[in-house]
Amino acid sequence: MKDLSLFLDTATYSFSLALKNKNVTTYLSLGDPKKVLERTDLGIKLLLDDLKMSDIGAYYTLLGPGSNTGIRLGLTIPRTIYALDNNIHLYGINTLELFSFVDDEAIPALSDRGGNLYIYKDKKVSIVKKDAIDINQKYILDQKDEKAKSKLKDYILIDPVSLMVKYRDRFIDFLTKESDYLPIYALKI
Repeated sequence: MKDLSLFLDTATYSFSLALKNKNVTTYLSLGDPKKVLERTDLGIKLLLDDLKMSDIGAYYTLLGPGSNTGIRLGLTIPRTIYALDNNIHLYGINTLELFSFVDDEAIPALSDRGGNLYIYKDKKVSIVKKDAIDINQKYILDQKDEKAKSKLKDYILIDPVSLMVKYRDRFIDFLTKESDYLPIYALKI
């Protein structure tokens, strides 16, 4: 497998990329995933510098919960490349499962547009309506999740794309089961 890996966080509050080339990792944030589609190629080109897309051997992405628009974008890039070169590896993980690797006691959470919380508890994702949120519980939050931070009292802030790089060995390799490489919202249809 090629040594170059591209990490795509399009599910959370900032479309962030990381490029890992052996022991060197470069990070880039492009902003709101819903507004960066036209800047995606520029961001990837900036990270690649003198390298080419064909040098990337593995793509890592979040499968949700999160922004449906962002998740679709994060899946489209590696799936398109895979259609052209099926020698690459596609890796995915549930967004909140990734958050759960930070602390065993805190609850991974991500707010939605309505102020509700998606939480990961007992290896399941569920939604807690905004009027039923336990504000005294300790949570693990994306550092850019302003809605959640404004409501909750006790939380650990994380950078999702940095966690992706750190815990890349816990992602699911979809090389032999590309039909399973689906976002959470698609599995519920």
